[in-house]
Amino acid sequence: MLKLKGFKIPNHRSFNYVPRFWDEKKEEAEKLKARVAQLEKNNAEATKLRISSGFRRGYNKDTRYRSKQVFRSNMLLLAIIVVLLVLSYVLLNVYLPRLIEMM
Repeated sequence: MLKLKGFKIPNHRSFNYVPRFWDEKKEEAEKLKARVAQLEKNNAEATKLRISSGFRRGYNKDTRYRSKQVFRSNMLLLAIIVVLLVLSYVLLNVYLPRLIEMM
């Protein structure tokens, strides 16, 4: 075949893609092992890690306390709204006629 220097035929592109397998359970197990190894040491970083993990576990497990706090907050908000509505009704009934008479 005749090859001309001015014309170049493009070659196909090849990619070096290597698919990877991700094992979530294995990764969690490795994190847990690293955390346990860190906790076994008696230094300041281990203490910080132990305290922070205790806060996270305690906050997520005690849902009754959180639901009780949310309920109290909602009731307080409802009481404030009711008081404001009653106060605005009274003020409108007492002072609105006087303002209309003044105009």
